[in-house]
Amino acid sequence: MSSETLASQGTREEASKYYHVFENGACYEFALKVTTTDIENQGGATHVDRGEVFKRLEKILATVKIGPAEPASEPVAASPTPAAVSSAQ
Repeated sequence: MSSETLASQGTREEASKYYHVFENGACYEFALKVTTTDIENQGGATHVDRGEVFKRLEKILATVKIGPAEPASEPVAASPTPAAVSSAQ
């Protein structure tokens, strides 16, 4: 299951993709986000193709492995200290 958002403010655009996976009784969410601006070569930066960046990120995301859940360990109580045995001798 996935969803996508696109937001812009001035020359800045943010595209986000969210992926949800249900495994081992738990929900996992992975978020990918790419932010671009229309300003070319600012500080030596070059414009990127959001679609290409998402393709690369999705390939990385496809390698994620979710292992089987291990039961939570119960806290171990400290062994009671044996009470001093008093003998009435």
